[in-house]
Amino acid sequence: MKKGSAMNNEVSAPLYMQVQTVLEEKIRKGEWEKNFQLPSERELAKQFNVSTITVKRAVLELVNKGLLYRKRGKGTFVTAEKNEKDLYNLIAFESKNNRQDHPHFLLYSVLEAAGNSVAQKMKIRPETLVYKFSRLKMEEEHPVAIEYSYIYYHLCPEFDVKKTENNLIFHVLKDEYGIQLNRARIYFSSELPDDEVAEILQIDKEVPLFILERYTYTEKEEIIEYSKFIMKQENASYYLDISL
Repeated sequence: MKKGSAMNNEVSAPLYMQVQTVLEEKIRKGEWEKNFQLPSERELAKQFNVSTITVKRAVLELVNKGLLYRKRGKGTFVTAEKNEKDLYNLIAFESKNNRQDHPHFLLYSVLEAAGNSVAQKMKIRPETLVYKFSRLKMEEEHPVAIEYSYIYYHLCPEFDVKKTENNLIFHVLKDEYGIQLNRARIYFSSELPDDEVAEILQIDKEVPLFILERYTYTEKEEIIEYSKFIMKQENASYYLDISL
């Protein structure tokens, strides 16, 4: 990029779109290689003779398109080839290969009243006790997802949260406590991280995350478990194989 590459104010396209177009061309033409770290927003603003707000919006548009990704406290980088991930291995009840394919590390656990939000999701009263715990999923020593889980205390009062470390909740409920599970329902969405999630996953607060919410039902159609999975989207493409 030539220093002082000012944008054209007479062009009908907004300035951020002009900046976005130039940056995107550099990525698609290979001028900026995979994992290349972009200059800071201040440096880019000076080069384009625009405000840092304009540059920031242009960069975020490319992040949302999957061409760039941001690392909190480190900067913005060109996305490498998409890393395909089997969605089954994130949400499934049985691993296709080995249970150690699910490395989870317990962050915290507590037995407390469900509260209004969780109670509404689990169809229980707010004062009903639930085991609440959070686990961190790592890949190659990097945090990739956080899981917030809630277990209905009345249906499994002896539940030991420590048994979930490096294990699936389903296996713990079924194998350790003999609970007969019927089905699970999963919802998909996206959202921006709060301060806690951004810090744990080491991401910028303006980068959207992939969200899965899972409800596990017993044979009596009671919700015994509710979990919310919050996953990084950077440099990842999720797929799910379906046998026909």
